Amino acid sequence: MARVTIVEVLDARGAVRSRTRLDAFPATIGRAYSADVILDDPYVCPRHARVVLTESGDLVAEDAGSVNGVSEHGAPVQRGAQPARVASVLLRPGAEIRVGRTVLRFCDPDQPVAPALPDTASDVVGDGAIRIMPARHPITALPPRAALLVCVATLGVFALNAFLGSYTRVTEAKVVSEALLILAGLAIWASGWAVASRIVSHRSSFIHHLALACSAAVVALALGLASQWLSFFFPASAVHDVLPVLGGLALATAALAGHLALASPMPHRRRWRAALAVTGTVVALIALAAYADRDESTTAMSYPSSLKPLGPRWLQTMPVAEFTRRASDLRAQVDSLAAEEQ
Repeated sequence: MARVTIVEVLDARGAVRSRTRLDAFPATIGRAYSADVILDDPYVCPRHARVVLTESGDLVAEDAGSVNGVSEHGAPVQRGAQPARVASVLLRPGAEIRVGRTVLRFCDPDQPVAPALPDTASDVVGDGAIRIMPARHPITALPPRAALLVCVATLGVFALNAFLGSYTRVTEAKVVSEALLILAGLAIWASGWAVASRIVSHRSSFIHHLALACSAAVVALALGLASQWLSFFFPASAVHDVLPVLGGLALATAALAGHLALASPMPHRRRWRAALAVTGTVVALIALAAYADRDESTTAMSYPSSLKPLGPRWLQTMPVAEFTRRASDLRAQVDSLAAEEQ
């Protein structure tokens, strides 16, 4: 039976970029169009290497007098040094060699592969063109009705928050209108992502983008309320200042990564890095603007002003004698500073 091997071209992360079947030897590897395995690598010669079949039936990769040579991928290399060039490499199943800056892996044609993934949506649009499927994301598993239910629930949450957060008499129309304004803003945001999804993957996924934006808005509201309660119970702690910043950064990064997953076939790690880079840039610009706008000579007092409808037993109190002592100490400090100024 004729000897057959499969040559896999790997990228920098070890993922397979292409596969070539070799069943006639000797076979050539290089950048020339006449090569049996064509590599798009400027560090590879037109005729870089060849695969030969020995008399014993083994496959061997031989250097064809290339400029950068052939080396065994994975062999120990000293830091800062180039991989050791070899004249030939025995190609057992799974063997990897490096030609130029490209890694090749040789596989047996009988090697098992992973089972096919179920295609839950058609990838062909009406004109017969192939649709670029976006990356898989949990929000895409939601049926449209469930995503719509998330949006309606978000409207109810913001309406309830507007009602409970008001200390004056309000009408149902005012409460609902405030919640609808927030939902309209989220819909505009989701529309932009839906247009991008339509351009890239030929489907808008508007309701899923809106459900993702609504979920992020509800979590942001929860973070804001948690910060207010922490500032009420622990006014001297900095936790209520750190929580919105760190929580908001994580939430914005997760939301952007989710939108990218819905709108493009970008790999998981790449979209998280892109989302983190965008969020970090925005936070850095906001921090820079706040630093440039600071006023160190201001006389305004900074103090927490959150009020919550709780009973006295939930509040942090102190005896009258302790309050009087602290007030006296503060007055003494102020009088001392006033005397020093005079």
